[in-house]
Amino acid sequence: MLYRKIESLIEDHNKIFSSDELTQIFTELFKIFDKIELSRLTLLAEENETEKEIIKNKTNKEADDEDFESDFEEENLDNIKDEISEVEDVLVAFSDAIGVIFKTHQELSFPIAKKLLMSVLPGYLKNDSSNFEKKMGIFILDDM
Repeated sequence: MLYRKIESLIEDHNKIFSSDELTQIFTELFKIFDKIELSRLTLLAEENETEKEIIKNKTNKEADDEDFESDFEEENLDNIKDEISEVEDVLVAFSDAIGVIFKTHQELSFPIAKKLLMSVLPGYLKNDSSNFEKKMGIFILDDM
């Protein structure tokens, strides 16, 4: 994947970015990260609605053709869960790429670390966050 190639390039050519370039890279990474995170949150809401619909249909089961509808909804739910897993894998890969940049450009990464600490991590590490969100927060902290 592209992000693995970028990681390899950065590791192989230690300190290839200037402070301005690093800021530009992170600005773009954060934009992409935010879009992917929004996609994950949308999928989670869709998963929640589909689960509610399945439960509602199971409690209101009146006709045989609802079995077909229920099977379709459960298959749809499985597809949504697969999509969520794929999106979460991409977010974890972003965390890895951020870690490589922090490792190779430590002295230039302070402004980025500050942004992560002030805007990204509080959302991931709040009490009511999901296990994935807490895991992402820990990954980012570990990479920093």
